[in-house]
Amino acid sequence: MLYCMQEAMKRDGDLKLAAVSPASATIMELMRADRLFEVFETAEEAARSFQAVALPDEQSLPWYSSGLGLADLKIAS
Repeated sequence: MLYCMQEAMKRDGDLKLAAVSPASATIMELMRADRLFEVFETAEEAARSFQAVALPDEQSLPWYSSGLGLADLKIAS
């Protein structure tokens, strides 16, 4: 699974797990591999999680911008 994840990430992809059996989940937890993978109850849920998030309009401000320019800055006194 780690090799598959590595190969997917080389191609800007991701590996997600679905319908993991209780025994497999226990083994993954003991090996702390459960922290590396997103796990979903069903394959449909996992597939939906791959859907891209809509990109903002080019004219909108970046997520980190408050919308204020340099003229709006105040000097702390």
